Amino acid sequence: MNLSYLVIYCSDPDASRDWYESALGLWFQREQHGVNRPVHYSTTLDGGTVLELYPAGDRPVTRTRIGITVPDPYGVTPAPTVITDPDGNTIAIEARAASA
Repeated sequence: MNLSYLVIYCSDPDASRDWYESALGLWFQREQHGVNRPVHYSTTLDGGTVLELYPAGDRPVTRTRIGITVPDPYGVTPAPTVITDPDGNTIAIEARAASA
């Protein structure tokens, strides 16, 4: 099984986009599927999973914990780090050696 996409509902998608780009080095595209649909942001992660940042609108803001693994080019394997986005979602970052 593969995860195709993950939608995070944000109080301020622009601020969330800026945060994810700065904190994780992701690059998002602005999208809008139809005239009356919300503007949102989308990026595709290394494994092909699409991450989308949508305005929450009438929905509750997402409260999610996401785990990601990043390459460790120096082989030092630091302790996992947990960071928090503008809406309180947490991202646990684990580094693994390139050969792992």
